[in-house]
Amino acid sequence: MLILVRHGETEVNTQGRLQGQVETALTERGRFQAERLAVAVAALEPVAVISSPLRRARETAAAIGVATGLEIEIDERLTELHYGDWEGSRFADLPDGTFDTWRADPTFTPPGGESLVDLRTRVVPCIEDLLDRERPVVAVSHVSPIKAAV
Repeated sequence: MLILVRHGETEVNTQGRLQGQVETALTERGRFQAERLAVAVAALEPVAVISSPLRRARETAAAIGVATGLEIEIDERLTELHYGDWEGSRFADLPDGTFDTWRADPTFTPPGGESLVDLRTRVVPCIEDLLDRERPVVAVSHVSPIKAAV
């Protein structure tokens, strides 16, 4: 079994901004979410916890590590999509039609960022590697890599 976990809430999430690879911490609510989730995940008796290197994912993974007694492994391939020049922006602040283009074309790349195809190219081998491991395994990541994994 592979357990995919998205990090807890951050202030950037609450503002509706593209967080991407910007380093942000969990909010108080996000820490609470991570602690509650950790209890539920621990009941599944995972044998490993792997995390994106970004702080919000590592903080979420750390709560799971405390609940399970497992060390956290970092895998760069679980990092969030790189939104490039648009990191920290709201969708409403992007040029007109950007959202529709992005959704329709998986090769679309934000200036200085990566496309959904690029994201999938790094995430799928990671998931395949995790599925080859003894199970259950917890992977703590972000919305875009989780979508690519699913």
